[in-house]
Amino acid sequence: MKTSALSLLLCSLLLVPTYSEARTWFVRQDGSGDCTTIQACINLASANDTVLTGPGTYFENLTISTPITLVGELGAMQTIIDGGGGYTRCITCSHATGRVYLVGLTITHGGVPDLCPPNNTGGGVVCISAELEIRGCRILSNFGGGVGCRSGSSVTVTDCYIADNFGWWGDPCMARGDGILGDGATGTVLRCTINNPEAGGIYWFHGSLSAAENDLHGNAIGIVLDCTDNATISQNLIRSGGTGISAILSNVSIVSNTVVGVVGSGRDGISLYDCAGLISNNIVALGAGHGIDCSGGGTISCNNVWSNAAGDYYGYCQHPLDISIDPLFCDPSSGDFRLDCMSPCANYPGCGQIGAFGVGCGPTTVVETTWGKIKVLFR
Repeated sequence: MKTSALSLLLCSLLLVPTYSEARTWFVRQDGSGDCTTIQACINLASANDTVLTGPGTYFENLTISTPITLVGELGAMQTIIDGGGGYTRCITCSHATGRVYLVGLTITHGGVPDLCPPNNTGGGVVCISAELEIRGCRILSNFGGGVGCRSGSSVTVTDCYIADNFGWWGDPCMARGDGILGDGATGTVLRCTINNPEAGGIYWFHGSLSAAENDLHGNAIGIVLDCTDNATISQNLIRSGGTGISAILSNVSIVSNTVVGVVGSGRDGISLYDCAGLISNNIVALGAGHGIDCSGGGTISCNNVWSNAAGDYYGYCQHPLDISIDPLFCDPSSGDFRLDCMSPCANYPGCGQIGAFGVGCGPTTVVETTWGKIKVLFR
């Protein structure tokens, strides 16, 4: 989000595949472009075209059935798609071939049309049996969750800010409010910031998920893996929320994450129930509940599980090479969870680096030299 809007647009367009006959359609609310509404230009676009949207707030509920690129010309802070706060999604993607790209948009105030599956997830964006890539977007305050990935979909979410999405829990149906939700889909979540105090960060049911280098903070629960066929969770910072990672009946690789400051009674840093896979090189520290609930499954090794109020472990765990030592974060009070150069996690014998981050602070290393080498520097 620190990147300028123009740089974001240029970089995004360079990364999107180009085709010799593709056309760019211009959306301008003042009538100076091809269309005054986004949907009108989407309807005109052919496969692989780009819809370049000028600044403004567009109160629309978009349907995309052709593989196109939808771009906010001046970035997400300037181009806002507002679903109106009702029970209609902001964007529905359903296309048989090709990939849709959403770049540099704010997507907000969408909602799911009903509370029962399969139509109860993804109030901001839903992808139905299609391929979708979302880059540099803000996905905020949508009912039924931010991004919903239906069975058969392939969805990549990169460098996005996802916050304050919410749901409603009922019986027998429920509309979850997680930032990103998958149901039998293939998902990649990379370098996103997710903050959903009333719901979870990521929820994945069946299918496969790769989540890396994300900052999940203040969520009711960080990541839920529910009967997930294959999940790789690595180098994420999960902080100041409920249970960090919960895996149920899933095949997992939970490696090199930093999970700190879990709050609430009964909330654990990493919770495993009847899982298979590897749980290693994670820092799980300073939580209100247990560090690792290892009631079921997984190979646990080389984690630093330290200072969790209810105990570092719950259940019977085989955890060779696990340690319980202050990880010596650089400045946790300001959100800096890099390691001090004296941290035991910087390069623990037999394990290597533990946690999501490497060394970021500490005394400067002194390197021996000679007077001759010093003089060369000033010639």
